[in-house]
Amino acid sequence: LALQARKAVKRVQRAAPHPPLPFCTFNGGKDVFVDVGTKEIGIDVLRGLTGAERAQTLHMGDQFTRTGNDLLARRACGTVWVDDPGETLASLKLVLEAMEHRGAPRLSEVLRA
Repeated sequence: LALQARKAVKRVQRAAPHPPLPFCTFNGGKDVFVDVGTKEIGIDVLRGLTGAERAQTLHMGDQFTRTGNDLLARRACGTVWVDDPGETLASLKLVLEAMEHRGAPRLSEVLRA
């Protein structure tokens, strides 16, 4: 399935009028996925939409492989590598506490605005 997904992406890239985006396909045994683009591209787009600077941006994710697209997030902003949802939650709590300590608005206030 991963090979078929890769071939499908290549067909779309050949037909597209713009330069091709990088992509990776993965067959995990029970699931197959295609990531189009990179985390670097995605983070840069989000930063552009929000007006955030690199120093104001943090990517939190699992570095699944040495060549996976999470690795490229390092080019776009600071990164925190996590292994599981529990570590993600603990890391988010630390980040929010540090932001609050620096006088940033509480997350609940930001979400209400």
